[in-house]
Amino acid sequence: MKRVLVVDDEDTMRESIVQVLRMSEYIVDEAANGLEALQRLASFIPDLIISDVSMPKLDGFGLLKELRKSERTSDIPFIFLTGQADHSSQREGMLLGADDYITKPFNQDDLIKAVELRLNKYEMMLNKIQKRLDEFLKSMNLALPHEFRTPLTGILGFAEILEQEQGLSPEETVHIGSQIHKSARRLHKLVERILLLAELDSDLASPERLNTLRSSSSAVGFAIGQTIETLGLDTQRMDDIHVFLVEARIGVLETHLLRTIEEIVSNALKFSSKGSEVKVSTSVDGSFVTITVQDCGRGMSEAQVKSIGAFVQFDRSHYEQQGPGIGLAIVTRICDLYGGSLNIDNSSPPGTKVSVSFPIAK
Repeated sequence: MKRVLVVDDEDTMRESIVQVLRMSEYIVDEAANGLEALQRLASFIPDLIISDVSMPKLDGFGLLKELRKSERTSDIPFIFLTGQADHSSQREGMLLGADDYITKPFNQDDLIKAVELRLNKYEMMLNKIQKRLDEFLKSMNLALPHEFRTPLTGILGFAEILEQEQGLSPEETVHIGSQIHKSARRLHKLVERILLLAELDSDLASPERLNTLRSSSSAVGFAIGQTIETLGLDTQRMDDIHVFLVEARIGVLETHLLRTIEEIVSNALKFSSKGSEVKVSTSVDGSFVTITVQDCGRGMSEAQVKSIGAFVQFDRSHYEQQGPGIGLAIVTRICDLYGGSLNIDNSSPPGTKVSVSFPIAK
């Protein structure tokens, strides 16, 4: 049975809501204001909270702010039930993280439907998170040991040579140092990407962080130029990359835009042969800017596209490749952060066309 906390300073209204919920077989506790509700939460953690806005001691907005500060209560679905039907009041509640806004007087059936909807949505979200976590752990167990051990083995092995071997020539010493540096860079990049994925998930769960990030602005042309210069030189494929730009500014933090372009361009270079074209282009459609990267590689199947996620690699048993398969998961999270989208098109082989769209900066 689901547990609901009802918070309202009007005794008649509160008792009416409590009765309706108990008739629908919910376990219900009640409080007359936000301060009393916080006290109730010490011993009663509900699956959902229904609260009035205007109350003495601590109003509904203040209660919601306090709930979102605590890890213990930050995820509890929250419905405002109030006589304040103006747009500014509703907007303030939603910005604080409210899940719904029902005005008084209310229909009992509508109230129960709203409660059921929010509880079902929350349960679906938890199931989705659990499924993603299970897939993450399964894929991590397959990919991460190899990705950590390979560079660590290189570092330890070459370091042991430096420690034990006498009389190494300057050329041999430089070569060993170069290999240690290469392995360390690979390990550092892996750790940075894992930390970034965790940071993006944290940002997605924070309404305040979302609002801050979505007020950012970046120049698409600068980000593409900077990324392509670095990747082209690193892979010695500068001549393979052809760029067709329409300059625009988008509402994305520059570091996140650089990461997005790096991931999709580096994938195009990784999964296509040297000498084949990788085309990078931009276009503006209405209020969105689309960045498209087209390669001439082996492509991806529909099943592979649908299974994009952290630590997922495709056809590793048939093709040698580095990396934990985290790149497109990072791109997906960044798109979610800024109200963008990721599209992968395999309809015109050979190769794959990857497009990301972001809102134009305000």
